Amino acid sequence: MGRACAISGETIRRSRLDFRFGRQDDGFTGAGLVAALFACALSAVAGTTLAQSPPPDFIPPPSVESGQIERYLQAPAAPRIPGNGPVFNGDLRVPPDEAGELSLVLGSVAVEGSTVYSDEELAPLYEDRLGRKVALAEVFGIADAITARYRNDGYILSR
Repeated sequence: MGRACAISGETIRRSRLDFRFGRQDDGFTGAGLVAALFACALSAVAGTTLAQSPPPDFIPPPSVESGQIERYLQAPAAPRIPGNGPVFNGDLRVPPDEAGELSLVLGSVAVEGSTVYSDEELAPLYEDRLGRKVALAEVFGIADAITARYRNDGYILSR
């Protein structure tokens, strides 16, 4: 009988037939093995290549004409703003010119819509001014300090 050899955990018997001459031999011949492997590799590549090529009479549908996709992917034109609309230059919370002259007694500070910090966490930014007479410019300074706290902690769109 032929000798057994292990391939991928399975045991197979070596063929004793020489395919080139039709005679028996002790095992596979090198040329026969190479020819078998080449035929397997060629059939695998040929099948993949044929599966990817379109038939010779293939015409793409009209919805896939060249340039049509690029036209849909272009950015839309920016809307035109009429010249008589309001124009805002810079920050809307700029204190008025007379903010240094106007004063008030600061009774409390309320931050509306705050979901990140509690009132106790923001209190150190203004608590030394509570109950005192402060200039309006200082109130704007408190608002800027609260905004800076948010922005420094990564909330860059806070106001």
